[in-house]
Amino acid sequence: MKAIDHRGDLNDYVLDTRRTLSEVHLNTVCKIRQGEKTCRYIALVNKRFFCAKLTPMKEMLDKCVKNDTMTGKGDNCGGLGTKLKI
Repeated sequence: MKAIDHRGDLNDYVLDTRRTLSEVHLNTVCKIRQGEKTCRYIALVNKRFFCAKLTPMKEMLDKCVKNDTMTGKGDNCGGLGTKLKI
């Protein structure tokens, strides 16, 4: 697994407003608060929900689901924002 530069690369993804999840999207697509159906890629940063699927965080979140260490296991859409730069 590639190390994530929390002060550089990841910041670019977190600040990308194209990844911001609207309340409607969170409820209908991400299925927030719906147990295992909840998308594994929902992230909360600075009081804002964003899509972490197409970021360096994806591999870590996928590993958590594989190891059964998180409740939300959904992979509910293609992701928001731009593709991984790695």
